[in-house]
Amino acid sequence: MYTRWGNESWRQHNDLSNEVENNTNTLQLSKQRDENLSNDLSNRLPRVVKKLKDTIHVMNNSSDGSTVSCGARSRLLRDLYRLQCYPPSGVSGAPIDTDIRRWQGIIFGPDGSPWEGGIFKLGLTFDENYPFTAPYVRFLTKVFHPNVGPSGEISLGILGDNWNPVYDVLAILLSIQSLLCEPNPTCTAGLEASLLFSENKLEYNRRIKETVERSWGHES
Repeated sequence: MYTRWGNESWRQHNDLSNEVENNTNTLQLSKQRDENLSNDLSNRLPRVVKKLKDTIHVMNNSSDGSTVSCGARSRLLRDLYRLQCYPPSGVSGAPIDTDIRRWQGIIFGPDGSPWEGGIFKLGLTFDENYPFTAPYVRFLTKVFHPNVGPSGEISLGILGDNWNPVYDVLAILLSIQSLLCEPNPTCTAGLEASLLFSENKLEYNRRIKETVERSWGHES
């Protein structure tokens, strides 16, 4: 009886040892793979970012003479790298001239929605505390929307109290694109649009189509 249980315990111990060894080998391979990817990215990223910097002539100082912190500048270059190297569908953005704190974004109206075919410009302004503070973002194109004010100001949670440093330019643009089709009915930045959205969807959609047609002329 003792020998049988002893052999069984030995087999369990042996199986456990093999499992630990296999897991250790897997972790080592995974670590080696991650290190290779990290080294590859580290080698490529400086060259790509330098090319982008040379292309848009990014300077340490903005056009109004104020400085941009190294942290904000580094983060904005990373945001630009992501947009340029992995371009998303339906949105784009880049700094304006030599001022990396001032960007222009473009959002295309989502397919299959009343906004389809629209081309909407946005202005984004970042301060030296970015990404710890949200940028100021507004529509440059006139937009009829419950969450967009008369001067193009946008009422969106992630641009206010719900801002998080993990958000980047791409996340901002995609969130605003989503907001076009899914307005927040509790916000009345655009009072007339908000009322029509709640009470007369037919007229609301007609006004959106006017907005889309107006956007083709890049009216601001």
